[in-house]
Amino acid sequence: MVGDITFTRASYNSPYGKIICEWRKSNGKLVLNVTIPVNTTARVSIPASGNSFIKESGRKISLHDDIKYIGEDKERSIYLIGSGQYRFETESNFN
Repeated sequence: MVGDITFTRASYNSPYGKIICEWRKSNGKLVLNVTIPVNTTARVSIPASGNSFIKESGRKISLHDDIKYIGEDKERSIYLIGSGQYRFETESNFN
């Protein structure tokens, strides 16, 4: 998520089903939509430090028992998620 790029969408047909990832940044907010197929887990890297306010489907990410915080790497928070559809939001220095 660098430079002047403000939106992207990608998908991959895995052996378990389609994996979809799309993100949009505008007005200081990043929205990341992720779809993970059944019987699959994924690592999601969100460009926000652990003390940043990150939401999933409108709720603080820390309130979701099924989303596990793994740690940080270069100012990115990393989470382990299971199958399903997710909508992550964070406010940052995106314009």
